Amino acid sequence: MNSLNFFSSSLRVRSPPGALAICLCLAVLALFAGTGEVSAAGASGTRPLSKTQGMGRPPRFFDPLPPRLTEGFSPDSSSPNFSAIGVPIKAKPVMQKKPAAKPAAPKLVAPTLAVSKPPTAPTPSALKPSAPASTALKPSAPKSTAHKSTTLMSPASSSIILACPSVPASISNEDSKDPAKASSKPWLDEPSDKEKKLDISGTKTFEMKKANVKGDIGHFSTENYESIPGFRLDQSLHLEIDGNITHSARVNAVLDDKEDEDRRFTINVDGPLWNLTMGDFPVAIPDTEFTLFKKEVRGIMAQGGFSPAWQGTFLFSQSKGQARREQFRGAGQQQEFRLKGQPVVQNSEHISIDGRVLSRGTDYLIDYEDGIVKLLPHILPVEITSWIVAEYEVTDSKLAFKRNLLGLRLVNQRDEGRRIGFTWLREADDTIPKGDTEASGTVRPMEHQILGLDANWTFGKWIKLAGETALSMLDPNIKSEASPQDQLIKDHASRLSLEAKGERLDGEISMKRIGKDFKLVGRESGVTELGERGLVNDILKDSGRLTYKIRPTVDAFGTLEQSRTNLSDDKLIPTIKFGEKTGGVSWKFKPKSKLEARYGVQADREEGLLTHLDRGRDMGAVVWDHDFGSIYSQSKLEHTQYSDAVNSSSGSKVLQMQTSIGMDKSKNFKWSVGAGKISVDDDLDPNQLRSDTRNYTLDMNYDPNRVLSTRGIFQWRTEEDFLAKSKQDSQIADSRFQYQPNRDLRAQFKYKIENTSKVLRDATLDPTKYQLPPSLPLETHNQEEVIGRFENPVQKSTSNFSLNYQPREAIETFFDWKRRDLKDRATKLVVSFNDRETYEVRFTPMRRLKVSTEYEQGVSRNRVLVNELRDSAKRLEVRHEIREGYVLDTKVEDRDENDIYTNDNDKRTLSKSMDFQRIFSRRATLEAGVQRNVITFKQPSKEWETRAALVLTPEARNQRYRFFLTHTKIESERPGSKFEGGLTFSQIIGMDTMLDGEIKKVKATASLSGNGYEALVANAKMVITF
Repeated sequence: MNSLNFFSSSLRVRSPPGALAICLCLAVLALFAGTGEVSAAGASGTRPLSKTQGMGRPPRFFDPLPPRLTEGFSPDSSSPNFSAIGVPIKAKPVMQKKPAAKPAAPKLVAPTLAVSKPPTAPTPSALKPSAPASTALKPSAPKSTAHKSTTLMSPASSSIILACPSVPASISNEDSKDPAKASSKPWLDEPSDKEKKLDISGTKTFEMKKANVKGDIGHFSTENYESIPGFRLDQSLHLEIDGNITHSARVNAVLDDKEDEDRRFTINVDGPLWNLTMGDFPVAIPDTEFTLFKKEVRGIMAQGGFSPAWQGTFLFSQSKGQARREQFRGAGQQQEFRLKGQPVVQNSEHISIDGRVLSRGTDYLIDYEDGIVKLLPHILPVEITSWIVAEYEVTDSKLAFKRNLLGLRLVNQRDEGRRIGFTWLREADDTIPKGDTEASGTVRPMEHQILGLDANWTFGKWIKLAGETALSMLDPNIKSEASPQDQLIKDHASRLSLEAKGERLDGEISMKRIGKDFKLVGRESGVTELGERGLVNDILKDSGRLTYKIRPTVDAFGTLEQSRTNLSDDKLIPTIKFGEKTGGVSWKFKPKSKLEARYGVQADREEGLLTHLDRGRDMGAVVWDHDFGSIYSQSKLEHTQYSDAVNSSSGSKVLQMQTSIGMDKSKNFKWSVGAGKISVDDDLDPNQLRSDTRNYTLDMNYDPNRVLSTRGIFQWRTEEDFLAKSKQDSQIADSRFQYQPNRDLRAQFKYKIENTSKVLRDATLDPTKYQLPPSLPLETHNQEEVIGRFENPVQKSTSNFSLNYQPREAIETFFDWKRRDLKDRATKLVVSFNDRETYEVRFTPMRRLKVSTEYEQGVSRNRVLVNELRDSAKRLEVRHEIREGYVLDTKVEDRDENDIYTNDNDKRTLSKSMDFQRIFSRRATLEAGVQRNVITFKQPSKEWETRAALVLTPEARNQRYRFFLTHTKIESERPGSKFEGGLTFSQIIGMDTMLDGEIKKVKATASLSGNGYEALVANAKMVITF
């Protein structure tokens, strides 16, 4: 079947939202798309960079956000790095057409390249989707099903696992992949059929469950937990599209119709003059600071060029969530913290520690549904002197209105160093509420518009001038202006910077002025960072940086910042005067050895009618990196002093000392060990320190050969609080050991220690910094309320050891041990404990005889629920093929469950069974069996079960039908019986469809589980792979 026809028919059956519209868009795009390349975002929206092609070809728009203005020193992490603005990308030569070879029969042929020097087309800036972060703690999109083999079932198997190859719409053209061959083809020649076709792969799944029940539904659900009374139909579609829609334009798309917040699809189409992005993607505007913060949207974006000097971007989308921001201090080895808002919009989070942006999957994991961020071991510890900032978006499902985001970006690139850009954004609610929600005085549709103008101008080779101004217009209620709260709010923001860069000098001065009511699209509140206060508005900030190369190996650097808030001189609002100065010297005395010393002073004074604060921070540090051949070392000494002229008890001194040594030159053996000490003195007791913390780390990776492999990260931490007279020890571990000297022996051990949420917060106690309060309220009921809001810090330890040993060909042994415990970090009490061991021996004395023995025991203990359950299981199984086609399987199992605290929950089940198989041929098998269960419980019972089945596998071996009958007789205080009969089937239809299901009749009389019932059950599932 043609893949395109098949794809169309599958869409008619069940299409994801917008899938049919997208396919129609592809057909329209094929009419105007010319030469170009494709850049596939797939499920994540990531898009690689590519060279500029042709006259007016737009650049890629997935550049990362601008780095900080002063790396490592500026408190403003949102300031752009102006040294990175305006880097040109030369365009390809302008193409011209050759005269037609046959004037009588005109035909377009390939253009020639001009021999003279081509004009350069600098890369303009435009509205760009920013590159998303790496992998998430959520399941990734299903992989492509192309080029997979088909696995058929065994006659004795009870299920089918199928992986069919995709049916591509065409065979890929190898010539089109070769640039040399592709360039020799006419520019506008009619494409071949192969180049026009798309390669479409994916799966379409239908699942139906139906159960008609008469009688006790609870009894039915207990014994048939996979069936649901009533009728239910589920279906899903996953598509991957890749290929050419014309000779020169390619498309790549991943579409999924999952009904959850992780559903994503993205299509990127590149043409000769315009690029299109459709679906889910992150968007941000580089070279600007006052327009849009990175935001996740769903919609359409077009980027292209009107001429070599003019570029434009048009955005029509819908916001996927509301912006939120949280800022709190580090908590040592604590790995997890829970965000206040959830669920989190996928790919919207922006996590940083002291201005350093973390990467998802590499530095942290996130659970979008529960809003839990987990730092990975190599990031830890995060001390109390560090700040963790989390900016993210919360799903807008609870909003009364859908919120649309429209945008226009025009850029004029006059030459390599001169650029002017204009931006217009409009974020507005629909006037009609979602569902049955009605707009009222508390739920009002809003509209927010931003007009921005930015420029970048270079004078000569080493002076650059950059600036930006923006106007924010916020209408809180577009339906009314009756009350003062509904009036239009206008304000503006602007910045100007001058940068000079020479052989020995690199410096910059800048000025920012942000109005009180200016609001940025994509942020909850505030625009620029001010020291440790977070984002603020209504500020005038002057800053500068300077780096001077004294000698080729010696650099001197410094930064300066002066800021003032409350520019409107509002008497009801406190005024903040902030200043920071930093300076230092760096000496690189060897290629891989460096010594750096720096000192910084920070002053934060707040004046107002009700508040008066005068805080300061002095920080000095020395960092030494040295390379001793194959061994390297890193050392750091840092002293920080906090002062408060108003409240002397708020002052403190923090001394940090860290050193590490390691080796990474060898590919087989890499290691590092480190130690650190942190002392805090707050002068509350003049005779002793407030606290003392010690950290020790070991990081090792040893892979000498294929036999042995060892990897691990270990951290030990001791925290002593001398004022509170408390001491706490904690650990972090993530390790794996594997040993396989030969094919007969394989051993593996895994050990991990993690710490759960400790970043605890109460908005009424500290709404800005979310810190743990130093003390609880005096009233008992208030104490319980506060404690109830806080999570208990718990340390989780998991261990797993597995061993597989085969001393002889006829004997194979297995051992598996798993253990997990949760321990309260404050009291050291074990909250819960789980331990399980499994032993198994398989003995095959002859080809037709196999004996298996297994022993399993476990214990589960829970302190909160005050219970402890111990269980064990012994199993013996003998499988004997008496003669060819005759198989006898005997099994004995003894399972014992012992509740230590409640004897009524003790239960023991002794099970004996015998099954017989008569294999007539590959197409037919007869099964019969009997099983006896003796259950010792507070309500003892005995069960006799007899079963029979006929398995048919047609000669084609792509079908399997199993007709079965089962009868169970129950002997107890309330005797009963159960009858079950029906058909299970599996069938492969063609090369791309699998169908399996079950139809059965169930009838049960009253027993200890409930009253009687009678049910007809039908379950079916069809998976179409194409």
